[in-house]
Parts: sequence; structure tokens; C-alpha cells
Amino acid sequence: GRAVEVPAHGTGYRLSTKIPEAFRFLHPATKELLSSLASAWEARLHTREIPSDGVFLVVSSLARTTGYQRMLKEKGYPAADRSSHTKLGAFDIAIQWFKDNRPELLKALDETLAELATFRSLNHIDEPGVGAYHIACNPHEERA
Repeated sequence: GRAVEVPAHGTGYRLSTKIPEAFRFLHPATKELLSSLASAWEARLHTREIPSDGVFLVVSSLARTTGYQRMLKEKGYPAADRSSHTKLGAFDIAIQWFKDNRPELLKALDETLAELATFRSLNHIDEPGVGAYHIACNPHEERA
């Protein structure tokens, strides 16, 4: 199958309870990217001895239908017509809390994304209007 379910809790991340159960899916390569990112971020915190008890990445968005994407755009959210969310190729990580309360966690996330990008094909876009990073497998990458 093309879509795999994303568990509500994973190593280094939790899904926002606002994500409907019907949208808790990703392409297998994108789910693997999420898992790798969250694990690498958690390892970086440990290596740098950054206090991280009870901290995790909050995944604020996964799959979307084209209708839901259109509705977000109509409400003024940064939602592209041909979003990788509708192709199961993207997820969003909430970062506003990190910015406001624990900037060292955001710095570690930025460093982890930069490191992953050296050997993985990914895109990441800061969406300050919604306080999230949009992270996607590169759409030009070969997918099985």
C-alpha cells in the first residue's frame, strides 16, 4: 500500500490531537523521514545534554484531502493548491512553543534538519503565520 498509518506516539514525537484519525497517514518514505527526524533530534538533545524530559516534537498536520486543503487556503492559511500533504508526502511540526519557551530545542531541530538534508532529499519551509515547519520528501525523489 501507498499509505501507512502514523502512530499517535513515536520516538521523539506526538501527533496533535487536532489531527483527525482519518488523516493520520503518510507515504512510507515520508513516515520514515518523520521517524528519522524525531529520533535524530532526540539524540542531538541527549548528546548536547540539553534537558529534554517530557519534550517532544508535535506533529500538527499529516495527510489532507484536496477539499480540506482548499478550505485552509480559503481561510487564509499558507496552503498550496498542489500540496505535498494531499500526496501523503509532507508533515508539519509545531515550533512556536519552542520559539517562545525553549529556543535551544528549536536550534537543535534546525541543526538536525540541516544534517538530514545533507544525505536525504527533503524540503523544509518555515511557516511563521501558523508557527510550524512544513517538512516534505523532495517531490523529485524517486518513490517506490
